Amino acid sequence: MARHTASLLLLTMVLAWGGCDNQNEKRKVDLPTPPTAEQIAECEKVMKIKLPKSAVPIAMDKSVQGSEVLYTFKVEMPAAEVEAFLKNTLYRGKPLGSSDRCLQSGSATRSWWDPESVETFRAARHSLRPGFEEQALMIDDSRGDKAVIYILHSTTQ
Repeated sequence: MARHTASLLLLTMVLAWGGCDNQNEKRKVDLPTPPTAEQIAECEKVMKIKLPKSAVPIAMDKSVQGSEVLYTFKVEMPAAEVEAFLKNTLYRGKPLGSSDRCLQSGSATRSWWDPESVETFRAARHSLRPGFEEQALMIDDSRGDKAVIYILHSTTQ
């Protein structure tokens, strides 16, 4: 009986220890890593945007599933520069709405991608090649003098 209890205790400790490691690994994945200059340049090219010098890229993710490539990009900039930024995007001259956020939160491994938490926003979708290349953009206007912009771009290779 004592041997059985000791084995159960040891198994519980091993599982708990392994669980802690998994939580630490998840936290590492959850932390946003600012994109490199090369990743920013790739986003600007693929997404057809030009970031102002004052923009602070928060995080970027590129995932490939079969022939589909999905980019998620989150950037912060002064709210006063958003309209000038929009003039250098696919959304120049297009109205942005406030009833359809156009974006969903991503997987649990990208906690930095949190458009569903935004309360005051403007958003729109743009289809470059219907069914093959699409983009959605959402601007978080709830932060006063700063704006956070979420861009989701999917393309089929």
